[in-house]
Amino acid sequence: MKKRYYLKKSKILMFLLFIFIFNTGLVIQKEDFAKENNNFVIYTVKQGDNLWNIVDKYNDGNKMKLILEVERINKTTSENLKPGDKLVVPVVSR
Repeated sequence: MKKRYYLKKSKILMFLLFIFIFNTGLVIQKEDFAKENNNFVIYTVKQGDNLWNIVDKYNDGNKMKLILEVERINKTTSENLKPGDKLVVPVVSR
């Protein structure tokens, strides 16, 4: 005999509310980051470059946060980089 699991509407609504709140927080953090850092550099991608190495050249802070910001600004990922591509990279003072 198979067991059937029924989700109550209240549990589904709570789950969706949690997802909404979490995603809203991420958007607010990105907007705050962009407002704080108005210094940018245009970087030309070279053979063998990836976002981690590029971000490391210009920033001391949280590299994952900055990589996500570079991906968002340039609408790209590390896998899609090709030599000659131009990237806008936020610069945090050293």
